[in-house]
Amino acid sequence: MGDPSLASLPAAGPLSALAPVPERATPEEAARGFEALLVGQLLKQQSEPLLGESLLSGGQAGHLFRGLLLETFARAAAERDAFGIGRELLTQMRARGAPGDAEGKGS
Repeated sequence: MGDPSLASLPAAGPLSALAPVPERATPEEAARGFEALLVGQLLKQQSEPLLGESLLSGGQAGHLFRGLLLETFARAAAERDAFGIGRELLTQMRARGAPGDAEGKGS
């Protein structure tokens, strides 16, 4: 069968789970990260009917590739402020006096 030493390893998850998380994100990073997360979830829900029977649906590898592809699209959209979600969230955080933004910089 398989190598018994591999049985003790945890199941593979998305590569983003391995990325280091900063202890304290700036308000800009937090807003951009939230936008990327939200856009990623929207893309995932909308892509399933479109990509259901495509090359991206072939087993675990296809599923992993599709997840990474959508995550990349979502991060690129957030970096370019494509939907304005992060910008609006940042405006709201500044209006409420977000920690780390006492000077109101970045407006």
